[in-house]
Amino acid sequence: MEGPVAPQRRYTLSENFFNVLADVGAEKDKQYEWKDVIMLFLRYLAKRKPSLFDPENKSRVMCQADPLGRVFGVSSFTKDETRMLVRQQISLVEDEALYASLPPLPSCSNSAPR
Repeated sequence: MEGPVAPQRRYTLSENFFNVLADVGAEKDKQYEWKDVIMLFLRYLAKRKPSLFDPENKSRVMCQADPLGRVFGVSSFTKDETRMLVRQQISLVEDEALYASLPPLPSCSNSAPR
């Protein structure tokens, strides 16, 4: 029998990344699963497709004149660099329920037993 499925990690967007993705439906202070962050990101790329993709190399995004380039701090990036760049713009939401379910830490005492 399999154990319970772990809940998906949830993330919040940095303010600058939110400002870029708000145009394609991002919501301020919302918590997103990774797949939802990527969906918003891909929606943004699709909306700007003609102006962002290098005509000679379709796997390179040319973003120097786009707000996305300012947020990522790069003039261009490839598909392989996407995960790293997106991860720099999101924060993992701490799972308060998980912490609440953990047993308390033992107390520390400075006195040695006699």
